[in-house]
Amino acid sequence: MSPSKTKLLGGLLFLIATAGVLLTGSGAWFTAFSQAATAQATVDIRSFGAKGDGVTDDTEAVKAALRATAPQGTLVCPGSTVYIITAVTLPSHITISGTCTIKQKDQTADRAILNIPNGTADITIEGITIDGNRLNVSGNNAHGIFVFNAFNITIKNVRFNNVRRNAVLIVGGKGFTLANLSGTNLGVAADHAIGSLVQAWHGASDLNMSNLHMENFYGIGLNITEVHNITLRDSNLSGSTMSSGMTIEDPTGVVLQNVTASNNFAHGFELTGDDGLRADTLVAEKNGTYNYLIGVSLLSKLAEDPARCC
Repeated sequence: MSPSKTKLLGGLLFLIATAGVLLTGSGAWFTAFSQAATAQATVDIRSFGAKGDGVTDDTEAVKAALRATAPQGTLVCPGSTVYIITAVTLPSHITISGTCTIKQKDQTADRAILNIPNGTADITIEGITIDGNRLNVSGNNAHGIFVFNAFNITIKNVRFNNVRRNAVLIVGGKGFTLANLSGTNLGVAADHAIGSLVQAWHGASDLNMSNLHMENFYGIGLNITEVHNITLRDSNLSGSTMSSGMTIEDPTGVVLQNVTASNNFAHGFELTGDDGLRADTLVAEKNGTYNYLIGVSLLSKLAEDPARCC
């Protein structure tokens, strides 16, 4: 055989061998390439085998559906079905939209249901119900949605039921829109597991919230520490069986408008620090200790009777 034909045959054998490794080896590269090539703008959560029967563990099927959703695409979760999962991690540039319920699997330990990790950006979660199955899971990290140092995150029209810890926990990051969220039966008194509709801390910034509503929770409705640029409008943080409707500590830039905090075990509004506070139409009554527990320097900034404070 001539040298040129030998070289050509060797090249073909190399390509065949390489393809064999990709196709029959670990398969990881080929799988990732295939999924990227076939990613879709809209994916039904049932497309990869999720049953939604409230019994089957759908975790892996939901993960596969997320991987198949293209950047800027939407994972659709329709109907009133219940998807049982342990925990999933969300990628950047995706929307989860629907009317289904996502419920955490029995015996899940110390994990949030939906996780938005460090550096992730441009995620929207809308319309769904998150059931934390609080009496059948364990651990201090059993949150509904955990957001860690992420950017441009929107959570709207979401209902949180039976979450063991926080419905939404935000640590660091920038650019959050939380709108039309409701929380019922958050926290577990028997285990001293404190639950909040929203807890945000550790330098998070640009937190825009509206229409937050809670009832029957063991913890603090809104628990904010060292967060910059906070807006809260048209919300009701009432019914804590253990603590206060709202606690904001050492913020920078706070706007409160048309907010009610009543029938809480401890305080209605608990505010410390006064850097840029603006408040209008705050209603607090029938709280166990103080309707308002507020530093003296804040009194003049509130459109309330100082006699009702502190």
